[in-house]
Amino acid sequence: MKKIIALCTTFVLVSALTAVLSTTSFASDTQQTIDTNLAQDLALDSTATSTAAVEDNISKIDLKSFKSKFSTSITELNQLRATCKDLWTQIKSSNVDIKTQWKNLKTSLSDKDKAEKKNILADVKAKLDPDRTNLKTLHSDIKAIRAQKTAEWVNFRAAVKSRDEVKASAALNNIISLKKQIIEKQRSILSLKQEIFNIIKSDIT
Repeated sequence: MKKIIALCTTFVLVSALTAVLSTTSFASDTQQTIDTNLAQDLALDSTATSTAAVEDNISKIDLKSFKSKFSTSITELNQLRATCKDLWTQIKSSNVDIKTQWKNLKTSLSDKDKAEKKNILADVKAKLDPDRTNLKTLHSDIKAIRAQKTAEWVNFRAAVKSRDEVKASAALNNIISLKKQIIEKQRSILSLKQEIFNIIKSDIT
């Protein structure tokens, strides 16, 4: 009988320990997943920002023939470039804010019960996942728009070289339109970043 009681006691203790370890492992794994996810988002933004710096560069040689005729479009394009650059700066700043809030959340969980920490992290991850999916889609959209814009620059330079003002103007207008589309995608990214910031902040106690 004593052996049976001892075995039952051991089983109960092992089960309890397994449950604790399982909860701890889940909490740790989920936290690490969120860490990794946020780092991946930051990498996407950083890559997009760095490549934006070399976009839409019109050389003097390209415009030697039609500079005066395209001056209005060039001015608009330069303004769009400035807006685009500013938005990437804002996105970069929002990532810093998100990183700070995530650090604050992890600190606030340090004294939580393991089960409570598990529930909070699972909830945060579930809330963040849809926004992260949308962010990836937006970055993919920007990449595709940039590819179209690159093709239009080829068309523009070919038209300038052949002194075809109509085709050059059409290509430049398409470039401007595509640039505006990128800016709208950037604004959507900023909006999602704010949502992510608010989600993390709301769970800080």
